[in-house]
Amino acid sequence: MKFTATIPSVSPEEVEDRIKAYRRLGFENRSPAVIVYPATQHPCPWPDCGIIITAIDFQLSKMGDDSQREKWLGAWWQGSGLVARCPGCRRYVLYGYEDKHTVDNLARVADAVLPDDWEKTARIALRPT
Repeated sequence: MKFTATIPSVSPEEVEDRIKAYRRLGFENRSPAVIVYPATQHPCPWPDCGIIITAIDFQLSKMGDDSQREKWLGAWWQGSGLVARCPGCRRYVLYGYEDKHTVDNLARVADAVLPDDWEKTARIALRPT
């Protein structure tokens, strides 16, 4: 006997609504900031860096004080992500919920900036180059 599965189609709007709900609940529950990036987002966004980060468990509960952790959780779950120095090139990167971006102006993301030694606490999955 052969079994087949039918995968229901989900509209882009429903996907977006589900992601918003997930992020809202993540913040409400103060869930850990953890991300696994798609392959297109593995490389550092700075063109001449070369480091490849596939996933991060930021371990925010082990950094900063309560006030700072609250800001970081807000930046992760409700904002555009967390900003930290790339462990390779040491330039600032916005580690977002879906992608990574270079950061030139820290003033706009001040509440999202992690300590310079964040990578000593976080769990970072690196792919060999």
